Amino acid sequence: MPQRHTLLQRQIRSSFAEPPAPSAEWTAFTTAVGTAYRQFDADHALLDRAMELSSRELLEANSDIRGVVQAFPDLFLWLTRDGTITACRGQACKDLVLPVDDLIGKRIHQGPDPTANAQLESALDTVNAGSRLVTVEYPLTIDGCERYFEARLLPLLEGRILAIVRDVTGRKANEQALARMVATLQATLESTTDGILVVDAHGKLVSFNRRLVQLLHIPEDVMERRSSDNNAIVDYVVGQLVDPEMYQARIREVYADPKAESFDEIVFIDGRIFERYSKPQILNDCGIGRVWSYRDVTGPRQAEAALRRSEEQLRQAQKMEAIGRLAGGVAHDFNNVLTAIIGFGELVLAGMPPKDPLRTKVQYMTTAASRGSELTQQLLAFSRHQVIAANAVDISTIIANHAPMMQRLIGGTIELVQRTHPGTGLVSVDPVKIEQILLNLAINARDAMPGGGRLVIETANVVLDEHYVTVNPGAVAGNYVMLAVSDSGSGMTREVQSKVFEPFFTTKEVGKGTGLGLSTVFGIVKQVGGHIGLYSEPGSGTVFKVYLPLASAAAAADTANPPESAPPRGGERILLVEDDDAVRLLAREVLTQGGYALVEASNGIDALALAERHQGFDLVVSDVIMPACGGRGLSEELRLKWPDIRILFMSGFTDGAIIDNGVLNEGVPFIQKPFRPDALLRKVREVLDAPVRGARAA
Repeated sequence: MPQRHTLLQRQIRSSFAEPPAPSAEWTAFTTAVGTAYRQFDADHALLDRAMELSSRELLEANSDIRGVVQAFPDLFLWLTRDGTITACRGQACKDLVLPVDDLIGKRIHQGPDPTANAQLESALDTVNAGSRLVTVEYPLTIDGCERYFEARLLPLLEGRILAIVRDVTGRKANEQALARMVATLQATLESTTDGILVVDAHGKLVSFNRRLVQLLHIPEDVMERRSSDNNAIVDYVVGQLVDPEMYQARIREVYADPKAESFDEIVFIDGRIFERYSKPQILNDCGIGRVWSYRDVTGPRQAEAALRRSEEQLRQAQKMEAIGRLAGGVAHDFNNVLTAIIGFGELVLAGMPPKDPLRTKVQYMTTAASRGSELTQQLLAFSRHQVIAANAVDISTIIANHAPMMQRLIGGTIELVQRTHPGTGLVSVDPVKIEQILLNLAINARDAMPGGGRLVIETANVVLDEHYVTVNPGAVAGNYVMLAVSDSGSGMTREVQSKVFEPFFTTKEVGKGTGLGLSTVFGIVKQVGGHIGLYSEPGSGTVFKVYLPLASAAAAADTANPPESAPPRGGERILLVEDDDAVRLLAREVLTQGGYALVEASNGIDALALAERHQGFDLVVSDVIMPACGGRGLSEELRLKWPDIRILFMSGFTDGAIIDNGVLNEGVPFIQKPFRPDALLRKVREVLDAPVRGARAA
């Protein structure tokens, strides 16, 4: 470049034969021209250098791109707009065992597989329509084996398209294996009878099965809120528990150790019991979540409780039987001793002068022996070894005849009420023994009411069915006449009730009782094939129910119990309130089989909470005497909000005792325990179908 400039200068100078004298303008002109040429030379040199560097960097960049293309496990295809392959690079060429020349010039969507062709052609149309990136997955059969490929098509400049093809057969197999595993897991979760809940390491809900929703009675609105409120399900469950604080404390204890397993039981306020088991999810020796399983064990637990009660009743019956045999043996031997004492005492008295100073002492001795003989008679009655002269008698008539004597016996501060029915059947028993039963029960009631009260004596024809005998070992199903003696006295604790029929057991002061009165009643009843039941609550009085078999069971069954139609069914919502597990279980089974929708509570306080949550019920079936809040208090609270709510009361006390003792008012729906299943269904239907007459105080 500098040489060209010098030659040009010479040509300019030679064009002038005689150069003019340099002027200032000429000098300035030539200086400017020289400066411009020198700057031009410098720029040209810089441009040459830049071109040299750019070419080198471009070569290096191309080399890098080729290296990257060769390193990727993909096949790179450069296509025209119609899908014709113009270039091919990548490892996939080797995997396909195809030389590059076999691909170049062919169209990507004209292979051997029609399905793959259709998918690739559709992807080309999408790219040509203006999409920036299109991904398509398609199968190919290579060497007899089906493989899967993924193609990504990207538009380039000048109408070219880059297709990046990857073999995804392994990934597809993994996805299918994972899908099968998930399907198996889901089927397993849904097939189990347990409720399953899966949470992450922070306790956030991940998954659950439908059985959990069914078991825990989770409402639909709670399920709908779970997406926006992760704690909705847990909060609902906690709100249904008897001891939510214990539940929360146990949860905190479990989550304190992410690798710990746990097992406990939770109890719901409606009486349901669940076993709860927790298994941690471990990944790389770290806890990433937890699986909870819930199993309903309400039935087994109630069965276990019923079995324990039956075993206890059986042990009590066996103990009473053993005591009876012992008492009979003692009484028999003691009678022999007393016979000798009384007999020889009478002989001595007969041979003594009337004024003999020892005569009075011998008389005291024989009188005491006679009193001892009366005690042995009571022991024999308890042991069922006493001979009873059986006659067909009407209990109601005996009660009416002995009412004046019983009134004198119990005193003027106690009112005697008779509720006998003229249609009561006959029983085969010694009338004297009926009198003995009445007097012993009346005396026992009198002693329980030192400040006065009410004594109610009732009779009725009853049927003891299989349900009754199941929970009352020793009873036999059949037709009976019931003699019920109820008092409004102090009542008995469960501990006292368990011993009340034992000989010589008494709660009275020393010298105030022998402890043989109730054991004598027990012995008489058992000897004639009857059964005796006791219902009592501390502070709420006591009722003894004596069941004596009809004199002619077959005739009584034909006359008193004509065939009845099937008990009525229904579909209303019923709240069942009963503190005795066995009775509640029986009533639940009967009402559920009768078609009713049932909610249960074991006391009045829980019943009020359930009524509030369910906004009332069609009918409330409630026990009268319960801890914390009894049936009367429950009915008063319910009618404050639902004045027309229907309530059916039930109790082991007779309706006469309940009404006369001021617990319930006259005319309130009532059913007495024990009841037959069909009797309960008929009574429920009767109350539901009766017209609403406004709130009637219980």
